[in-house]
Amino acid sequence: MPRALSESELQEELKKRRNKKLMIRINHKCRTNEKAIKTVEEKLEIKVDWNTVGRSEQGTISLKFKNMEEKKNIVTKKWKLKGTEIYIDDEMTEREREKKNKNKNSAEKEKPSKVMCWNIAGIKEYSELNKLVENYDVVSLIETWVEEKDKEKVIKNLSSELKWWCKPAERKESCTRGRASSGHLIGVKKVYEKDWEIKEWKFGFTIRNDCRSELIVTVYNNVGIKKIKNVMKKYECEYENIIVIGDMNARIGECMVPGLSEDNNKKRKSKDKVINAEGKKLLKLCDDLGLKILNGATMGDRAGEMTFIGGKNEDCCSVLDLALQLDRGDEVNIMEFRVLKRIESDHLPIHIITRRNSVGVIEKDKKSVNIKKG
Repeated sequence: MPRALSESELQEELKKRRNKKLMIRINHKCRTNEKAIKTVEEKLEIKVDWNTVGRSEQGTISLKFKNMEEKKNIVTKKWKLKGTEIYIDDEMTEREREKKNKNKNSAEKEKPSKVMCWNIAGIKEYSELNKLVENYDVVSLIETWVEEKDKEKVIKNLSSELKWWCKPAERKESCTRGRASSGHLIGVKKVYEKDWEIKEWKFGFTIRNDCRSELIVTVYNNVGIKKIKNVMKKYECEYENIIVIGDMNARIGECMVPGLSEDNNKKRKSKDKVINAEGKKLLKLCDDLGLKILNGATMGDRAGEMTFIGGKNEDCCSVLDLALQLDRGDEVNIMEFRVLKRIESDHLPIHIITRRNSVGVIEKDKKSVNIKKG
């Protein structure tokens, strides 16, 4: 990975990224840049204002727009360029390109990594649960209801193929259900244990893989998602692939985040058409942070399956469990997203396959995974 940035360098990098948010880069194999622009105009049925052309060299053209609407008008049509050897991507800073090139160079060493997140609504039995979690490299179980006094017993009964970390549930005076609320368990396949660093934050865990430049942030409830901004600010320049996953208790219907690099054939679908107040807040947050929604817009879940089935009738089903990804202009790090069919909880598990480096890439002297408060 590139070296860590100082505070002043980080602020400068963020400033550059904000400036480039209104830019795209056109890479092509046409004889001239003019020929490439002409093809773009014909295929996308638009007129390129040459005043928007920034840095330009043979084979590469940068365009800068006045607003996101102008940019979106081109980005959402780029699929029409298929077969032309003209490619449109978001413009990147040198640091972003360095990270992307590093990942490309190590692509042959990558293999899929399977991640699962599930609001389990209390652990009721272990046999079937262990069979499920053993299929994954990283597992997040939320709403476990496991208290501090019970965590060692619970971890002992969970699959020994994974190493487990527990954020205990708490009994609050306001709780009238006779049990503790929340609770969070993270499991990592022991064979990959040294690849990941697990760190607890107030509303979940951060799960970091430096050699893959990957960060998974788990979160529970809409209060937690509102606090995600500080986590994103801390890590967005350090990790190429950032995924936020959990039960966010927000309904967003078929809305897409405005201004992100989603084209027409990736328009979100959802079997839950409702948009509630928390959903609107979540969409605004995604827009502010540059997060795109994987539910209903990713291979494996093009229909936008329900994730909550706890209602008494079909109308009460909804999509509350979501996965968000920091938008980098493509989906190269997400191979599959699915909602699994299970009966143990009124929530259904979210299954994601991402790309990751092979075991053994991290230096031998890296410390074993440990948990830190903060």
